[in-house]
Amino acid sequence: NRDFQFVTQKFKPGHRGIDLRCVDDKTHKNLDVCATEKSELIRQGIDGYGNYYVVLKPLDNPGLTDIKYIHLERTAYKLGTVFEAGQSIAKCALGGNSPSLHLHFETWHGNKPLDPLIYFGRINIEYKIKPGA
Repeated sequence: NRDFQFVTQKFKPGHRGIDLRCVDDKTHKNLDVCATEKSELIRQGIDGYGNYYVVLKPLDNPGLTDIKYIHLERTAYKLGTVFEAGQSIAKCALGGNSPSLHLHFETWHGNKPLDPLIYFGRINIEYKIKPGA
C-alpha cells in the first residue's frame, strides 16, 4: 500500500521494528494492513496497548521466520490461514507511544530481529523516512 511508505520510527536498539504511518491523507481514516508476501498465520493476539497483532510465516522466503504486524484493529482468523501478497489482514489502529495511527512492523529470523528497511529493499518497496525518525 503506497500510503504506508512514510517511516516515522526506524529500527534501533529498544525498537525491534519500524513504525509506518497508516492514515489516508484524503479521508484521514486508518488504512488496511496487507501481507507483504505469501505467508501463513502462526500467531495472533492482543498487543501491550490493547490492540491486536498477527505473526505471519513467509512461505517462500527462507531468510525470514516471522513477519509481525502490530497495532491492528480486531482480527479473527484461524491459525494456518494463508495470506497472499497484498491481501488485507486488518486495519491499523492507535498504539504504542504515538498519538497517531501507525503500524509497527517487524521482520525476524529465528530469535533475531532484522531491520525491515533491508527487507523492503529486497522486495522493492519504496519508502521515505521522516526526519528525526
